[in-house]
Amino acid sequence: MNDKIIERLKKLLALAGNNPSQAEAEAAMAKAQAVAIEHGIDLAMLGDSQAESETEIIRDEMEFGQRLPTVNNYVANILIKFFNVKIITSGGRNNGRKLIFVGKRDDIHTAKYIYTWLAETMVRCWHSYYHSTHGVQLSHKQSYLLGFYNGLGAKLEMNRRSVEADKLKTDADKNKYAVAVVNLQKKIQDFIDNEFDSLRTAPAKKIEMNAGSYSRGMADGSTCSIAKGGIGNRAVGQLAY
Repeated sequence: MNDKIIERLKKLLALAGNNPSQAEAEAAMAKAQAVAIEHGIDLAMLGDSQAESETEIIRDEMEFGQRLPTVNNYVANILIKFFNVKIITSGGRNNGRKLIFVGKRDDIHTAKYIYTWLAETMVRCWHSYYHSTHGVQLSHKQSYLLGFYNGLGAKLEMNRRSVEADKLKTDADKNKYAVAVVNLQKKIQDFIDNEFDSLRTAPAKKIEMNAGSYSRGMADGSTCSIAKGGIGNRAVGQLAY
């Protein structure tokens, strides 16, 4: 993915995060995902020698302070499922927390930008819901965020299927793309296996569910629209070492 596409993604996500138009804000996240998917499909359709030069696997980091964002697990897993990266948590309160992104260089650049935008978006949505809805308690936060995560995930899955159906016209194209996706995931996993020798999977945290907050989170996640002044529409485990 060249620099022009990366800049396009950044502009789309900036539009999604600060836009007075609900329709444009909602479309921006979906379009950013579509651009990333289309590039992956185009790359898979290239000859092997050309594609190989664009699939080098690297690692990159995002550093934080003593704590990761409260929405970290949800955001990280959205990126893992839909943006061709793996994310590993490292560090601690004494020496600072950080995320290690593993994948293709351009996929990592995209994922890191989306991470910041989506983390801010989820927190902003929760605050808007909490402060504007009678009876909502702080204990409902994880219910809302889990709903948001599931709603957004369902939306992105539908968008992925739509883009792939539009771009992959023949069975040969579908098979070639499927093989390319599997090969990429294997390369990423092989890189992780070689780089990290003490990974563990953090246990999923139990959530005391509040049905109303979960449903509202799911509705907000399925639109994922942030308009100025508020939102538009009205236990995830992770690797660590």
